[in-house]
Amino acid sequence: MSYKARNCELTLSEDPLVQIDENLQLEQDVFVPLSAARKLYVYETKDFWRQIKTAASAITASALYLNQYKKTHPDLLAKGDNLQGPVYVDSTAHISPSAKVGPNVAIGPGVVVNDGARIANAIVMEGSVIDKHAVVINSIVGSNCRLGQWARVDGEPEPVTEVKGQISVSVLASETTLAPETHVRSCIVLPNVSLVLWVVLTRRNCSTRAPRTRFSSNCLYFFFVALLDVMNI
Repeated sequence: MSYKARNCELTLSEDPLVQIDENLQLEQDVFVPLSAARKLYVYETKDFWRQIKTAASAITASALYLNQYKKTHPDLLAKGDNLQGPVYVDSTAHISPSAKVGPNVAIGPGVVVNDGARIANAIVMEGSVIDKHAVVINSIVGSNCRLGQWARVDGEPEPVTEVKGQISVSVLASETTLAPETHVRSCIVLPNVSLVLWVVLTRRNCSTRAPRTRFSSNCLYFFFVALLDVMNI
């Protein structure tokens, strides 16, 4: 059903008096009508396909792309004595010769990886600084983050069977700062947060929030206590 006005069609979904259901189910609301109208087609590809539903699956998808580039675009991958491929490093990034990077690592523009740092199975986005002897494993580091000396961000590989509510990898959102010797494991840290002094965030469903920074009740504290500052507010 539609309204016609000035040679244009106004559907019910565009009617300001009709309340729109914002919940869209791909299988029911998209595939079924397309199939009924015989407008649903199949595209066969010989490349890999990966569904991204969690942060952990993003790291897995990145690893698949990097391994595909070994065959299709090896010139895009970085090479070096301290790089264990496949590794992508932006031309504007700087990696210390004594740092060890790889496998399955993507380094964004302007990233600085200092002496003795270790990065594996990770994505480090633009402008972030990984200080001396810091470790990033099974994690995503957002843009403009800073990891202090001997800081560690790690997690677990993506589980074969997804468990609802389970957090495996660690994610630092943009402009997050970790003080030296801070350990974050299997947690999601939201933007503009500074984790300082001795604190370990670990296990499942653990997150920090800005502007009111707090920990969920499921976090375990192995070194007590932490001072949490909210930055740029």
